[in-house]
Amino acid sequence: MAAPVSDESASEDETGGEIVVTALKRDSTIQKTPITISAVTGEMLTRAGVTDVTGITQAVPNLVFVDGGSDRTRVVIRGIQSVGEPTVGVYYDETAVTGAVSPGNDAGLSTPRLKLFDVQRVEVLRGPQGTLYGSGSMAGTVRILFNKPTQKLEGAVEAEIGSIDGGSSRHDVQGMINVPIISDVLAARLVLFDANSGGFIDNTRLNRKNTGSAHSQGGRFLVRFTPTDSLTIDASANYQKTRGETGQYFLDGPALKNTLFIQMPSVDKSELYNVTARWDLGPVTATAIASYADRKINNTSGDTSQLLLGNLNNPAVCQRLRGNGSPCSPETQATFNAYVQSTTPAAITPRLDTSGPSAELRLSSNGRQFLDWTVGTYYSKRNGDVTNGATMADPLTGELISPEIYLYKRVVQDKLEQIAFFGEGAAHITSKLTFTGGLRYFKYDRSVGGQTLKGFDLLGINVQPYAITSSSDTGWISKFNAAYQANEKILFYASASQGYRPGGVNQVLGLPPEFAPYEADSLWNYEVGLKTSWFNNRLNFNIDAYRIDWDNMQVAGRTSTGPGFSFISNAGAARAQGIEAEFSARPLQGLSFQANASFSSSKLSEDQVSSAIVAAGRKGNRIPFTPKVTMGASADYTAPIANDLNMTAHVDLNHVGQSYSEFNPTNIFRRNLPAYTLTNVRFGIDNESARWGIYVFANNVFNKVTVSYVIQTAATGGNAYAASAAPRTVGLGVRSKF
Repeated sequence: MAAPVSDESASEDETGGEIVVTALKRDSTIQKTPITISAVTGEMLTRAGVTDVTGITQAVPNLVFVDGGSDRTRVVIRGIQSVGEPTVGVYYDETAVTGAVSPGNDAGLSTPRLKLFDVQRVEVLRGPQGTLYGSGSMAGTVRILFNKPTQKLEGAVEAEIGSIDGGSSRHDVQGMINVPIISDVLAARLVLFDANSGGFIDNTRLNRKNTGSAHSQGGRFLVRFTPTDSLTIDASANYQKTRGETGQYFLDGPALKNTLFIQMPSVDKSELYNVTARWDLGPVTATAIASYADRKINNTSGDTSQLLLGNLNNPAVCQRLRGNGSPCSPETQATFNAYVQSTTPAAITPRLDTSGPSAELRLSSNGRQFLDWTVGTYYSKRNGDVTNGATMADPLTGELISPEIYLYKRVVQDKLEQIAFFGEGAAHITSKLTFTGGLRYFKYDRSVGGQTLKGFDLLGINVQPYAITSSSDTGWISKFNAAYQANEKILFYASASQGYRPGGVNQVLGLPPEFAPYEADSLWNYEVGLKTSWFNNRLNFNIDAYRIDWDNMQVAGRTSTGPGFSFISNAGAARAQGIEAEFSARPLQGLSFQANASFSSSKLSEDQVSSAIVAAGRKGNRIPFTPKVTMGASADYTAPIANDLNMTAHVDLNHVGQSYSEFNPTNIFRRNLPAYTLTNVRFGIDNESARWGIYVFANNVFNKVTVSYVIQTAATGGNAYAASAAPRTVGLGVRSKF
């Protein structure tokens, strides 16, 4: 451990090619930080054309995004993947963000994807970070750190247009301006953007082409106030609104096509506010953080039409619902068929509103002492309001009817309050040997209430009065780390650390009361690692090996009535283990390479024994959406071609291995997600003195259809909905700075 966390990071050149990170709440170079961490600088993001957090996978081993679109993304590190609260913590600056509370309590599936422009760096910490970062970080933490206001008048603008093979056009315009207001005291920074991802999914039933686009608009406003040399106050406001359609195709049909009866609109609005104050008190630095987040999602999660049409000419259903136990007459059957047809087309349309404050106060020792320490307390309160149901659509256009016509309707209120006290200390036993220990005490209280306002006989849904159920828990988690700095070039480390996430209460239609509550789950992570630097940090090689034991897993189940409504239960255990490696080199001026790989196994170590779970996993089953292999590589080259003109080139590739969508091979909804490799290239010319650049790019050069997300349930009518990266996209971009 070194100095307490600061806001500015040195450039790679200033640190001999290393990146300064603040993952341990203190400044340290990445090669001397004794944890498994990867970092991507803002310059790297720009060179690669990364626009949101899902674009960093090629730079980080064992990081996977289960990507079903802008409003349904799950972050997975080291194969720790399941429904429920996030298993990976995501921070924008000092604010922890989670997904929106949903009808199935699956907040982890809607990770916020704010625009990445004018970014200082992204840090990815692999392995549990529970002592410093809390419940959302049981498998790791992703930190996105934005550039802060400076005492320099400056600005930047970037614009690009592109064309998707077989799809529509796309565009991206973004700009930044930084203004000093009071010399050395006050400055402000404004970022604005407008982007349209373009669409490439065709709905052959409705004859709609190039669906699935997402149009994002928003910005970020930051103010830095430095009244004294020892006190810095940063305030920020982030706003982003994305309108579009869920872009999913049918896995069993022609590539990138579906036959949905409906359109699938989505509106996702995020607001994030933060104030952070840092006060250097001499021997210690005090940091106070206050944040407020508000996320609203109105989306379409499924087409119920085919499921409902399965009741047509079904004598058993007619007898149960219309015949009072006796077979239906031809007239009654015909009347029932007409009723079934009147309920289609229809869509599942959740309306999610999640908001709440969070705060943290911590103290950190200054300078390098025998004992470097950090202590603090954390508080958060999250309120989730959910309105969910099936609503009617126009049979000709598939457009959802407004105002909404509900076939069934239910509401859920979810409240989660957490408080924690934490501390970490690093004892420097010798100049080379350091032992670190950490503890975190946590307490959470959760209450979930809801009612069904309108029933629907075809799905077995009855009107239910308001009911509320609560759960709570307390506990301790710990961390132990030993680091040995053999010399300036070589660092050995070993650690054992815990991670956890809170339990909760299901509010699911038709769920027996005994299955309403579910417990927290937790894991232990054991790892050893080696970091090496050579030739004045021009060559770095890092490798680590880990084993994770995950107990009392939160897993998905389904009720026997209302099969479309999932719930969460605890069952079984899992073991994840693997090896991760990273390599970077700068052999020549202007030339750099990066490469990484992970080889892992994430499997159940015992049966998921619960009569509540349909097609429960068995010992030896792989955890869904967890590839055995991930690989990434990139190369960058800059060379002078004339006075003040440089040629730039960038190429990167990302390989994600094969995985499955469900645990058990006997599950009829288990689908194969084939391995894929994506390749992107960029070529450009930069003018150093005039500070402008122009470039061409091609993403997904080899036009691969990927499967990054699959969902198949009774509610989807048996269809497997899948999501893919965009086909080959070529375009032109310009950028300028002043």
